[in-house]
Amino acid sequence: MQSALIGGRVTFAKAAAEIVKRAITIAIRYNCVRLVSQIPSDKKAASILDFQVQQASLLPILATTYAIHFGSIALNERYQDLIAKLSNNNQSNDNSTIGLLARIHAEAAGLKSWTTDWATAALETSRASLGGHGFAHYAGIASLLVSTWQYFLI
Repeated sequence: MQSALIGGRVTFAKAAAEIVKRAITIAIRYNCVRLVSQIPSDKKAASILDFQVQQASLLPILATTYAIHFGSIALNERYQDLIAKLSNNNQSNDNSTIGLLARIHAEAAGLKSWTTDWATAALETSRASLGGHGFAHYAGIASLLVSTWQYFLI
């Protein structure tokens, strides 16, 4: 019974990472290209991402997205190995296999819960880093937020 839920939970974690990948790419690109206005004409204009506040809000999201991406891949591989063990009748009653099932089930449940909550906050931070453009449809983040709410919360 537990094994049937694990695959879906791992899929949710992977989906959260994929959605945030798109949003953080949009936010970082925008912050690299967008220049600070009202500077003296003799100085080179700085991009918004040159400011530590922007770096401190966006770069941890980028790093966490990588961690979730590779963590969900590793968990999915362990899950596939577990399914292969459980399909083999000789090892299905082994206590270590049952213990592994419980462990992977707990990890997948925690990962799904944390990543979906984190993804919603990361999308909002990415949207806010675009300023007023974050609400615009052409920026692309608003539609990601709506799809996330529909996918994760309903």
